[in-house]
Amino acid sequence: MESKSTAFKSADAVIERAVKRGPDLNPIENVWHILKGRIMEQYPHLTSLPNNDTAKEELVRAAICVWEEIGEEVLHKLLLSMQRRLEAVIEADGWYTKY
Repeated sequence: MESKSTAFKSADAVIERAVKRGPDLNPIENVWHILKGRIMEQYPHLTSLPNNDTAKEELVRAAICVWEEIGEEVLHKLLLSMQRRLEAVIEADGWYTKY
């Protein structure tokens, strides 16, 4: 049986390889996905606006409104998912996971 120190070093190596290979362990990606989806749902007209400062300001206002609607429980749930994410990467030996 390996020591805890050896196990941590081994896990660190797997996670480091995983990060280099591309699976994104960062829950912020889920937050961006939620934010984008809700903006598209609530403000569908934004997709047809021209690329100018007025449209960008409207997008920023929409993003702020949607951000304020995202409950703290959503962020907490994503934070709590980190252990499962890391365990999945270790199980997959640094390769892709469902995350």
